Amino acid sequence: MAGLGLWNSHGRHDRPNIIYHAFAQGDSNFYTSLKPGLEEHYMSRVGKNQDQFWVVMFLGKPKSRGEIRLHSGDPFDAPLIDPKYFSEKEDVNELVKGFKFILKLVEGTSAFRKYNATYHTTKFPGCEKYEWRSKKYFACYIRHVGRTVFHPAGSCRMGERGDKMAVVDSKLRVQGMLNLRVIDASVMPAIPNTNINAAVMMVAEKGADLILESYLGP
Repeated sequence: MAGLGLWNSHGRHDRPNIIYHAFAQGDSNFYTSLKPGLEEHYMSRVGKNQDQFWVVMFLGKPKSRGEIRLHSGDPFDAPLIDPKYFSEKEDVNELVKGFKFILKLVEGTSAFRKYNATYHTTKFPGCEKYEWRSKKYFACYIRHVGRTVFHPAGSCRMGERGDKMAVVDSKLRVQGMLNLRVIDASVMPAIPNTNINAAVMMVAEKGADLILESYLGP
């Protein structure tokens, strides 16, 4: 059983920037894969012999941007990918706000209180020096375990000619090339504030129409 919620850290709930996914799961395998040694040194001590549920939180509109660079002149060499997670401090601050909201939701609402739900008390390895449940502690925790949610995007962003950061134009054509288009999540100039699956399908549908139009005419 699972549930999904949306929240805005600035009170503008018509434009949520925090997405949280709550689900009942005692097995932590999905979580421990984020970092080697996490199971042995942390998760094995969290909620041991207790009923558990998880709340996984996502930042819908991150400011941080990664980069992809060529490794060499050999097209078969794997590229150099640096996601630059949390290179913008604001992203961490927004997730800290989201963390505190989740705690209020879990510990301050009657729906959860009747089950005596509380946040566990085991400090995360590497964050022990910070006061428990303080802003600095949560920021430390977030920097240790934060990652993307399976949907990297925007590495071939769409833009106007002359934009040094743009790879394709409004018709998804690679600028400076003939008969070459990019039609996938990489063309998004901005990340949608949700799972990008529907947006990628729309890009694909539009791309198909553009290709047909180029052959058959409008």
